[in-house]
Amino acid sequence: MKPKLIVFLLLCFIIEGHGQNKKKSKDYADSKWDDLKIQAEALMRQKKLNGLSVAVFEDYKVIWTHQWGIKEAGLGDKIDVNTAFSTASISKPITAIVCAILEEKGLINLDDPISKYIRRWELPKSDFTKDTEVTWKHLLSHTSGTSQGGFEDYYEGDSIPTIVQSLNGILLPRSKEPIKFLFKPGTNWEYSGGGYVVVQLALEDYLQNLSQQL
Repeated sequence: MKPKLIVFLLLCFIIEGHGQNKKKSKDYADSKWDDLKIQAEALMRQKKLNGLSVAVFEDYKVIWTHQWGIKEAGLGDKIDVNTAFSTASISKPITAIVCAILEEKGLINLDDPISKYIRRWELPKSDFTKDTEVTWKHLLSHTSGTSQGGFEDYYEGDSIPTIVQSLNGILLPRSKEPIKFLFKPGTNWEYSGGGYVVVQLALEDYLQNLSQQL
């Protein structure tokens, strides 16, 4: 069993620490961190987790971290600050927030066709899109009709596809099919990790910057 990142707990910590009193890290008493540890340990017992790692950020800096437990059931290898966790789909809400900020700054329009911003690749032809433009909002809300529902993790030594290769179904462990449309955009909902890869491509192409740096 591989360790899972408990995003809900991290978000609760951030909300509690910043949403209510908005204090800076220097104002936190040791008891605040003790409270967080108690909550985390209670969650671990409730969910029967083998291990957990939590980080609290403030002003783009890590201000507190703590780790509990082991990396894998049956083994004694303990989790530490350098243990890598799969962040999985936590990148999707972050991407959506980035897009909202970019629209607020006038750099993109979320109602625009995504094809307007893409340079390196073209959306696949489909009867589902011949009369409908695929927008940022469609892709961000999983209503675009795109396939490639999810992806498996990559590990050290694995061959990792480029964005375009991923969209073309190359070097994908779970699916070797190119992304395609399953229904008319805006008429249904279908979870699509591939749809967010299209968003990543559009951000990089249009802003000429790697998405990790945005």
